[in-house]
Amino acid sequence: MNDQIVPMSVLKLFNKGDIRLQNSQPRQDTLDVLCEILSKRIRPELIEPETAKQIALYSGGVLRELVRITNECCRICLRLIRRKPGKIIIIDNNILDEAINNIRNDFAMSLGKADYQILQVTYQNFKPEDPKQSEFLDLLHGLYVLEYRNRQIWYDIHPIVVQLLRDEGLIL
Repeated sequence: MNDQIVPMSVLKLFNKGDIRLQNSQPRQDTLDVLCEILSKRIRPELIEPETAKQIALYSGGVLRELVRITNECCRICLRLIRRKPGKIIIIDNNILDEAINNIRNDFAMSLGKADYQILQVTYQNFKPEDPKQSEFLDLLHGLYVLEYRNRQIWYDIHPIVVQLLRDEGLIL
């Protein structure tokens, strides 16, 4: 049995630090790939194009998160369809906002003060104080922190978790 950890690469939506700049634009090639993957999962007439782009951006370039966010949107739509049979429901920004809030609450449940401090340092420096620290590794494995690899390895905070840092007053 091979029990090695195999890292899955994260698609880079932004170059290191660009997301922090005002009016920053994502890398179009990466955004197109994520939206194409999404279009294979959901028929285009069931999702607004701008909402599909937002889902891709909230995923942070992680395919698993793209599917997770989409799945949460679909659950919300299913609930709405059951309440109002026959009504056409499509994934729009209102549904996405509810899905993101649900996922954000899931992330927030297990975060303590020490976790927030690690997230804040990682956000500010694109790296933790100690990348081998077990608490940091737990955040990395839980996708609170995303690892990007190119010529150098750097880290960023999951886009949904960034709002938690703002809510705590730890970042602007």
